[in-house]
Amino acid sequence: GLDPDKNIAIQFIGLKPGEKLFEELFRPSDVRKDTGHPDIFMAVPEEADTALLRGQMRELKDLCSMPDPKPLLKRIKELVPAYNPNPHPDKKAEKSHLP
Repeated sequence: GLDPDKNIAIQFIGLKPGEKLFEELFRPSDVRKDTGHPDIFMAVPEEADTALLRGQMRELKDLCSMPDPKPLLKRIKELVPAYNPNPHPDKKAEKSHLP
């Protein structure tokens, strides 16, 4: 087999625009429920207003058809305050260049 740093070159190039180092599993407002295991938790599900949700989804779908992504990203941020969009949506991620 192949081994890193022996016959496979590994180069750390940093984060690309919009890339994250970790994912948040819970929101600050989530109510956590014990599962009986010290390292496993679950969030108590919230009730959803399906009529409101359908309207918001239609609105997002309409915004997706616009050529400028900024109104869509702004609306997503309003609906999901924890959302952290790519600060440069018009900038494409650079390709990795290995020697």
